[in-house]
Amino acid sequence: MPLLIGGRYEVLDEIDSGGFGEVYKARDTAAGAGATTLALKILRLERLSDPGAVSRFKREIKFGVKLPHPNLMPLLDHGDDGGTLWFVMPFADGGTLTSAVPKGGFDPAGVLSVLVPVASAVEFLHANGALHRDISSNNILRSGSEWMLSDLGLSVSSLIPTSYLTSTDVAGLGHVGYVAPEQRAALKNAITRSDIYSLGKLVQFLSEGVWPEHLPNSAGPFAAVIGQATRTHPQHRYATVRDLVDAVRVVATAPPVTGTVADRVEDILKTPRHRLAAKGVEIAGLINNLDPHDEYDRKHIQELLRAASQTAWKFAFDTNPDQALLAIDTAAEAIYDEAEFRKLDGLLQGMLNADRAIDTPQVRHRVVATLAHVGSSNDQWSYRRRLVELLIDRTPAHRMQATLSGFREAGKDAAQWVLLDARLDVLPNPLRGWLADFIA
Repeated sequence: MPLLIGGRYEVLDEIDSGGFGEVYKARDTAAGAGATTLALKILRLERLSDPGAVSRFKREIKFGVKLPHPNLMPLLDHGDDGGTLWFVMPFADGGTLTSAVPKGGFDPAGVLSVLVPVASAVEFLHANGALHRDISSNNILRSGSEWMLSDLGLSVSSLIPTSYLTSTDVAGLGHVGYVAPEQRAALKNAITRSDIYSLGKLVQFLSEGVWPEHLPNSAGPFAAVIGQATRTHPQHRYATVRDLVDAVRVVATAPPVTGTVADRVEDILKTPRHRLAAKGVEIAGLINNLDPHDEYDRKHIQELLRAASQTAWKFAFDTNPDQALLAIDTAAEAIYDEAEFRKLDGLLQGMLNADRAIDTPQVRHRVVATLAHVGSSNDQWSYRRRLVELLIDRTPAHRMQATLSGFREAGKDAAQWVLLDARLDVLPNPLRGWLADFIA
């Protein structure tokens, strides 16, 4: 006589067995002859006396019921048969992502095609105050033509009654190779950027085809993106899932490289300004792949900076922030050395575009210091006007502090020159007080 769970689900072959649950193929006898194959997950009997294991299993049920999304494995039914906890979900006929990634990994377009649906599910969790905390290729399943994120047993949410202080002896801290350092130290430390770290390691696995326990291949197309997503300190990672996906998309959709670097730079410089936005990805790719320490490459970077729109800077910074900041320093050095004002204007505009696109104190400091020094040295009123516009902009405190540090680098005389046309009382606090003390 077939074993029935929940009075209707016939248990068929075992699919997988882990430390907490067993997964079987199952058939819904209530659906008749046309029943499709389902997946039935049962909490192991020996785990019923483990409060942590029971809590994790019930948490997975809660999330499956309350947070439906096209790329989260749905929960179709659940129950308790005299102490046997179970739930039913669609059968993933395509297996796990781990088994689907080819040796050597996917090409960039393939990486993007897998990442987008998975990231959409994670973004949905974050929007609902939830964390996944166990993203890995083992927990991504192929159902029909869709990739589905599964295993919400370690998930927590501020909107669903669960505890962020999940016992770490239930299922460890996530999959080795994917788990963020702060989560590895204690599961309760996980934040949204912990999930972003795991997604970065997923990009590494997708692009290299090797379990991501090591540093990424520095020559790989996604090396800079992975590096940014998996920084040790969470605040240095991408702020949102969308930012990570955008950076991956930049790499995956970049046009094929043709011609020499010099030819490509020349082609960009010949492009009408109103069409330069369409060249943003290519400009960003060139900026990120030229060496600011090489004299030949520096010249190309300086030429590209005159054409770099806000879009180009956003792409460049998202894919390789360290290289983008080096390029801005290269622009500043070129401005100090440049004697021809026609070329100066182009470089300065490139730096202003960077300041608008990249919200970091390093960029604001460099832009203010450069414009104040060059403008005051040559009494260029247009530079003063641009600086005053930056001053009256009510930016966050960290950018105000960077503005002041930029003036300090340029010097007191330069700051006084800039403020000739600006009333201190119209400047936002605390910048107003800082500058008044500095120029006094």
